[in-house]
Amino acid sequence: MKTYHTRIAVLIRTGFQLATLSVHGQVEGPLLPSLAEDDVSSGDQAWTDLTSVYSDDGSNTTVDLLPGETSHYLVIRDLGFALPEGSIVNGISINVEKSKSAGFIKDQEVRLFIGGVPMGDDKASITGWTSSGSVETYGAEDDSWGLSLSAADVNDPTFGIGIRAVNTGGGGPARAANVDFVDVTVGYSVPLPIHLLSFNAHLTDNRKVSLEWKTGTEINNEYFTLERSRNGATFEEVGRVPGHGTSNTPLSYSFVDENPISGTSYYRLKQTDFNGDFEYFHIVAVDYQNTEGGSCVLKVYPNPCPGTCTVQLSECSEEESAEMEVEMLDASGQRVYSRVPVREADGSFSFQVDVHNNLKPGIYIVSGKSAKETYTKKIITK
Repeated sequence: MKTYHTRIAVLIRTGFQLATLSVHGQVEGPLLPSLAEDDVSSGDQAWTDLTSVYSDDGSNTTVDLLPGETSHYLVIRDLGFALPEGSIVNGISINVEKSKSAGFIKDQEVRLFIGGVPMGDDKASITGWTSSGSVETYGAEDDSWGLSLSAADVNDPTFGIGIRAVNTGGGGPARAANVDFVDVTVGYSVPLPIHLLSFNAHLTDNRKVSLEWKTGTEINNEYFTLERSRNGATFEEVGRVPGHGTSNTPLSYSFVDENPISGTSYYRLKQTDFNGDFEYFHIVAVDYQNTEGGSCVLKVYPNPCPGTCTVQLSECSEEESAEMEVEMLDASGQRVYSRVPVREADGSFSFQVDVHNNLKPGIYIVSGKSAKETYTKKIITK
């Protein structure tokens, strides 16, 4: 959650980020006295002492209203927001500390201003202003005021708030409407550049590693980088795949590592934006080995295994047909699963294991043994 705080006479809390990205808060300001303006586009009387709205010190920006008169707009703008590009504005909440000298002073209008024009819902309250003064909240951090605002709208110097007052009294002298300070809160979300739906790796029948991934949405995505490691810590680039820029539809990608590493190798996906920003996604492991105990290749995929895994023996170069027991051992060496699969004429077999069936998340060894063959594979279950 990220919050911008800017306070100088007008307190601006541009905060409450609902984003999935992790970002640090920052402070901006101080703001210049030109934040408050008397907008003459509507109303009868002008606001005076505009600089008094810059601090919560008891001094007031004031307008004197005869019965039936309304004020101009008191516009607070050029607020200094700096929402990240691409942010989605969820809502705007405004607190106004206001009071009256006497009589019947009420809200006439409370509107957002963009480009010098009042826009969106009118949030004027039916409650009268009090002589002792009070703080009233307009809108909320999930209230868009009937508008679809972007980060650029809120960051623009012309974005602001306009307040008008009215004297609803039936007679008598002019009464003062006073505004001490205003604070503004903007609720917004920052969508992830990439919403990754899946990333998997497995050995193909021609002894290569196929990497496949899917995205739900993309924002400014220039390309993906596929990286490989022998130890899961030090990675090297093995290929790149162009992205689709910005997309709101699911997309599928693939890449084949033509020269996989013997033994266990680790792959990770890196995504890079057009501006050079990048992020990494989770790591997947692939075991590629042809043991001395047999001519076949044992595969278990996907690895890590999130639910149902496939155990496959294939690529047998000799006549391997002896009965084989396949078992799974936990980290302590205890057998937690066993099976004797039916082998095809070429010595291969394939079956599925549901790791949710009494298996805790962790590291397991899958082994296949016959009279002449021994194969092992390490897998991770989730």
